[in-house]
Amino acid sequence: MDHQKEMSELEKFHKEIRESSYKSKELTEKINSYRTLHSRLLGEWTQMKEKVDMLNEDKRKLKAEQISLQESCEETRRLCEEAHKKIYNLWSKQQQEQQRLEKHLHSLLKPRKLVTQQKDSAGKLQHHFTESQTSTS
Repeated sequence: MDHQKEMSELEKFHKEIRESSYKSKELTEKINSYRTLHSRLLGEWTQMKEKVDMLNEDKRKLKAEQISLQESCEETRRLCEEAHKKIYNLWSKQQQEQQRLEKHLHSLLKPRKLVTQQKDSAGKLQHHFTESQTSTS
């Protein structure tokens, strides 16, 4: 009877060993699967970290370029304003000079017009005088 009991316990123990061995094998497979997954995720994380580092570097360069472009834009705007003021001042001076020249031209043309009118009047008078002498002779 003791022998049967021991044999039964031994059989039970063998069964537990087989189950434990099977579970151990399953756990080992899961561990290996998780290691593989962890290794792949670690590789992907490393790649992502490198990409983030590259993107941060690009961002830094773009920010510096943006600042440079803003400064260039402000300088260009300032130069355009200066050029506009200079052009406007030159145009204004040209307009004033043109008005002055037009006034001067009018002042010069008035005496000429008077001289031309006097010349025309003198010509008419001479014509009348010549006609009147011809008709009296």
